[in-house]
Amino acid sequence: ATELTDLANMLGNARRIYVVGMRKCYPVANYLQYACRMFYDNVVLASGVAATVADDLRDVQSDDVLIAIGFEAYSRGTVRAAQHAVATGAKLVAITDHSLSPLSRGAALSFIIANDSPSFFSSISAAMALAETIVAFLVAHGGEEAVECLRRTERHLESFGIYCNEDEWVTRRRTCSDG
Repeated sequence: ATELTDLANMLGNARRIYVVGMRKCYPVANYLQYACRMFYDNVVLASGVAATVADDLRDVQSDDVLIAIGFEAYSRGTVRAAQHAVATGAKLVAITDHSLSPLSRGAALSFIIANDSPSFFSSISAAMALAETIVAFLVAHGGEEAVECLRRTERHLESFGIYCNEDEWVTRRRTCSDG
C-alpha cells in the first residue's frame, strides 16, 4: 500500500500524467488512461499510433509523471519514452516484469508483476489487475473530490447519449429474439 500511496501523491502533484504501453501492453495503458481521465483532467495516452510516440511526449517536463508499461521483449518505443522521461527530469513509474527491466532504470517507482502464461504469449492479466487496483486506489485516495469528478463525468457522458438506456436495450433484445 505504501507504493500506491506514493503513486497517488506523485500523480496528484503532476502537471501532466503520460501513460505509455505498446503492443501487448497497449490495452493496459489505454485502460489506465481511460479510467484516470474520469477523475483527472491531465492524463495523456502516448499511444505511438503511426509511430508518433516522440510527438506525444514532446512536452514532457520535470513536473510530469510518465507511467511506462512493458514486459520482455520490451518495445523500443516504450523504453525510449521511459528514457526520455528520466532525461527530462520527469518522474518515471514502471509497470514491468523484472527489477532489471530497462523500464525500471531511473524509475521513481517500479511495480514488478508476473506475466507468465502457459500459452505462447505472455499474460497481461496481472498488469490489468494492477491497473484496476491503481484506479480504485486513486479514487479512494482522492475522496469526495474524485467521486464528484466521476459524477460530473457520468453526467457529461449521459448528456452525449453515450450509453443505451434500459428501454433501448430491452426493446432491442426483444426484437432480436423475436426474429
